[in-house]
Amino acid sequence: MAEETVGFFRIKFSLGKKDKDTIEWLKLNILECLDDNIERIKEIFS
Repeated sequence: MAEETVGFFRIKFSLGKKDKDTIEWLKLNILECLDDNIERIKEIFS
C-alpha cells in the first residue's frame, strides 16, 4: 500500500493491481475524500 498526499487529500492506492481496478478504486477513494472534506472545500472556494 502506497500513500500520496495531494493538497489535503490523502490517496492510498495498491500497487500491482490492474490499472482499471486501481482507477475505479481511486475514484471511490477521491469521492470519499470529497465527502470527508466538503466543508473545508466550501471554505476554500467560497
